[in-house]
Amino acid sequence: MADVFQAAFRGSVAPTAEDVDRSLVSELRKIFDIPVLTLQCAPCTEVRRVRRAVLRTDLEAAVLQLPATEKLLFLMHDLDGYPHDHIARLLGMTERESQLGLHQARLRLRELLPQ
Repeated sequence: MADVFQAAFRGSVAPTAEDVDRSLVSELRKIFDIPVLTLQCAPCTEVRRVRRAVLRTDLEAAVLQLPATEKLLFLMHDLDGYPHDHIARLLGMTERESQLGLHQARLRLRELLPQ
């Protein structure tokens, strides 16, 4: 986290929240294999309905199996509440690609959750 804030303050005397987010994504790309833009999920073969309680441990295990971009989209949007326009700017994609990637991540999670 120190590297994130140092990078944000190197770029500006008073960085905005978006500057800090951009620094965080940059640091994450150094540590993890997060491509600039790849929606790597193959199309889902079936759409399952999840109409039951899902164990947190099952959801965490399923999220870990998502490709890097889809995982980041899911975490940023559904967990942290970032809007698609903000995610798109941070990840260097269009807002539509962010929406499609999140949709694909949710479909994939349904496939990965135990029945």
